[in-house]
Amino acid sequence: MLEIYNIKEGEKHFNYLMKGLSGVDNSFLEVAYNNVRTGIQRPESTFVAELYHQLRVFQNEYCFENLQLQIDLSKMNLNERIENTCVNDIERRSLKPDIVLHRGQDSTANQLMICEVKMKGCSYTSLINDLKKLIFYKVSRLQFLSSVFIFAGSRQDLEEILVTECSHHLLRCLKTHDILFVAKNLKKWEMYKITTI
Repeated sequence: MLEIYNIKEGEKHFNYLMKGLSGVDNSFLEVAYNNVRTGIQRPESTFVAELYHQLRVFQNEYCFENLQLQIDLSKMNLNERIENTCVNDIERRSLKPDIVLHRGQDSTANQLMICEVKMKGCSYTSLINDLKKLIFYKVSRLQFLSSVFIFAGSRQDLEEILVTECSHHLLRCLKTHDILFVAKNLKKWEMYKITTI
C-alpha cells in the first residue's frame, strides 16, 4: 500500500522536513511516567514543539525567502462550499494544522507545506480526521502545494491503521490528492505515498 516517495529536485521543503525529523531524538516519541504510574505517554504537542525547534535550526540552510514556519496556527472562516466528497464531513470553521510553511495568514500565495502529526497509539477517529483535513488544505481556497501526514510510529503500524480503519473512499481520496506520509522504518524517518488500495 505505501511505497517510498522519492523526493524530486525542486522539493527542498521535503528535504527540509526530513532533516528536521532526523534531528528529533527518540525520547520525544515516548515519555515514561517516572514512578508516578506504570507505562508511557506519547505527547503530540511535545513532539511537534521539538520538530518545530529542529526545523528552525535548519531554516536558514534551506533559504525559504518570504516564508514563515509556524505551528498550531488557526485557519479560520473556511466555510466555503466545496464540491468534493473527500472533505464534505469535516468541521472546518477553525482548523489548527500542526506545522505550516507558508507566506502568512494574509495570503494564499506560496502555501508550500502543511503537516498534521499523530503519535502511535492515538485515537483512530482523530487520525482519520487529520487525514481528511490534509485533503481539505489542498482543495480549499488555501491551496497548499503539499500536505504531509507525520506518524510518530512505524510504517507497519501506519499501514495497518490505513487498511483497517480507513474507508476505501478515503484511501482513494488520499491517493488522488497526493497526500504524503512520513513514518519510521526501523530507525530512520521515510516519506511514503499510497500506490495501491
